[in-house]
Amino acid sequence: MMQATPGETTSVSDMLPLATKVPPLRKDSNLTLGHVSEIHRTPRIGVELKEDTQSAESINAIVSGVSELTMPEQVSGPSHRINPGVATAVPLSLVRPSAPESISMDLSSLMSSAVSSRDSFEWMIRNHPMFFRCLPYDHPTRHFYLAMTGSRLLTQFQESGRIKDVHDAITYLVDALALPPSGPEGPIEDEDEMMVILAATVSTLGDAYKLRFEALDRDEDLDEAIDSCAKALTFCPNDDPRRSSFMEDLAQVFQVRFERKGQLGDIDEAIDLLREALTLSTMGDDEEALRSFASSLNWLGDVLMLRFGALSRLVDLDEAITNYAKALAFCTSDNPKRSSFLHDLVQAHISRFRKTRKIRDIDEVIGLLREALVLPSTRHGHGAISPHLSTLDQLGDALMLRFHQLSFIEDVDSAVETDTNALALCPETGPLRLAVLDNLLGALLASKAGRIEDIDKVIDLQRQGLTLMSDEEEDIELEALASHVCNLGSFLFLRFGASARLGDLDEAIENFAKALVVCPNDDPNRLLLLNNLMRSYMTRFNRTGHKKDIDQAIERQREVLVLPLAEAEDSANSSPLFRINQLEDALALCFIRLGRGADLQQAMDSFHRAVHLYDKADSSYVRSLHSHAVSLLEQFGLQDRIEYLEDGVRCNSESLPVAPNSSSDSKNVTNGTRALSLNGLGLALIARFKQFSAESDLDEAISSFREAAILRPREGAIHSNLGAAWRDRFLRTGEIENLDQAIMCQYRVLALEPFLRCEGLNNLAGMLLSR
Repeated sequence: MMQATPGETTSVSDMLPLATKVPPLRKDSNLTLGHVSEIHRTPRIGVELKEDTQSAESINAIVSGVSELTMPEQVSGPSHRINPGVATAVPLSLVRPSAPESISMDLSSLMSSAVSSRDSFEWMIRNHPMFFRCLPYDHPTRHFYLAMTGSRLLTQFQESGRIKDVHDAITYLVDALALPPSGPEGPIEDEDEMMVILAATVSTLGDAYKLRFEALDRDEDLDEAIDSCAKALTFCPNDDPRRSSFMEDLAQVFQVRFERKGQLGDIDEAIDLLREALTLSTMGDDEEALRSFASSLNWLGDVLMLRFGALSRLVDLDEAITNYAKALAFCTSDNPKRSSFLHDLVQAHISRFRKTRKIRDIDEVIGLLREALVLPSTRHGHGAISPHLSTLDQLGDALMLRFHQLSFIEDVDSAVETDTNALALCPETGPLRLAVLDNLLGALLASKAGRIEDIDKVIDLQRQGLTLMSDEEEDIELEALASHVCNLGSFLFLRFGASARLGDLDEAIENFAKALVVCPNDDPNRLLLLNNLMRSYMTRFNRTGHKKDIDQAIERQREVLVLPLAEAEDSANSSPLFRINQLEDALALCFIRLGRGADLQQAMDSFHRAVHLYDKADSSYVRSLHSHAVSLLEQFGLQDRIEYLEDGVRCNSESLPVAPNSSSDSKNVTNGTRALSLNGLGLALIARFKQFSAESDLDEAISSFREAAILRPREGAIHSNLGAAWRDRFLRTGEIENLDQAIMCQYRVLALEPFLRCEGLNNLAGMLLSR
């Protein structure tokens, strides 16, 4: 056996290439094996290489003798694999030399010194074709030097990128595996050590195929890598501490092939291997062992997420979340990977929320992202997104998701604050700032609260965003431009509600119209634009009474009716029945303001044509009954026929579903739908009270409005109707407590709808004067 350095013992398996643990591929790795480069950064020889002037002299002597040799003819040797495209017509290690005996003796001296001398070793690597031409095929140490040279060429390939090095490395490693395992002094007799050496050599061959796959993108190299890694695992004894690393090597290439070809068998194999590797791994007491164990857990989570993406099985998603959470538990606060682990767990919880709609996943996401914000930010390259900015952006999205589920105004306020902080970190120009700005505006739009100066600021920001878009006109898609112009119109519409300035409403309509022009016909947002435009025209018609506005509103709604439904459409506000309801509303309003009986008749005809489409358990049927009741009440006002009034009360009564409760299933209608019906019934009862002065109608109207307000406590219109009913009772009875109730309702309207302050203040002033 070779001589070890003082104070050390060295076995042949220490000197040969050993497979080191491969870090798991990140799921955003784009099918690369770049992390394999970490494996071969140092020579895989287990002894220290030293400077040796005596060896240098022997090298010079050998070089001078060998340089006089001519290239011999190829001789037969063991069959071995040559992959297509490998630039070696003659396997370099199978050429039998015809060197003088003196050179062979000096070569033996060189080989001996190469094990411990850096000069000799580096010479051997630089001149490997010449070296193996001089080394007899049946030399007892040939396996050892083939494996050692193949490993060093692999490192050299990673340092230089020269593809010939990895070709030669594969050739030498394949040739080594065709020979009996040996050490620097001859064949290995011990069977256990022989298996260890074979496992190490074939594992290194697997690494070489991985690297060539990454360089040349050839499927056959990936298949060879899987074959080699599987053989390494077969050779590796069950009690070998490297067995878990070999399993991870094999899992890695199975994962890459799955991402490349989509074969489910590959990802199944990867998951099974990683699970088994974890059972063999020991956490240990040192920090490095804990980090390695945490990384393995997180990697298993990654591959489970890949299978979930392919099969959508909730069990894979649940197991991924469990492993991500365990990885995070073993990850210390100062571990640079903690932030990455946090975000992996965040994405898994978001995926499960989208699958199950359980709010606890969003709660977890918000908590994790808030923790991520206090972690020290890692460096990011030029042009990369700051980790802190990315986390703020995700937190804002999560808060808005929870708001849409639970309607907690605190979540909207937090989202506004979060998106504002994110905007402060954005570059002054570019698409990133536009995206964050869009999120902030969406949160502000959802809040429906704020001072007029806040809306002024938002509108200025939106105009700034549009200026940024015009600066990057060539890179901006029409859908994005339409979305931003629509947002500007929405905020101008809100400011009109607060300021009552007709100029804001005019500009809102102008922006909605512009957005509609640039919005592609197949864009799902076209429906939203048409609805916004229709609503704005109706609002301006109510303000000015101009016939052209209500005509425009009706035309936009008729355009909505012919829009195709999206394939995944699940919004009740986009259903055909809802669209018909909106047309009924517009036609009814047209009659109310212009007195055109034909418009009212069209509204009623729309209901009769569509009624056969309705499922009476569907909320659309309830809404349509409500709209039809409104038309009936207007028809009563036009013709003064009592049957229209009675039909209006009956329609609203029929539209009342059973009140939802905790045990209601998906067939039950929502609180909002029942509140709409109660509100409509209250209005019809008030109309009948004013016709016949029956106090029972007024009492029932107040009862209906009060229940509706309980179901929808943030709906200002319902509180306004309730206040008007209390005021009617005060005028009827003269009891001051009824007026107090009316005033309280109006104060609630002002608190809930700050953008309707003008109308609300007028109503409140009238009530206070009555008091």
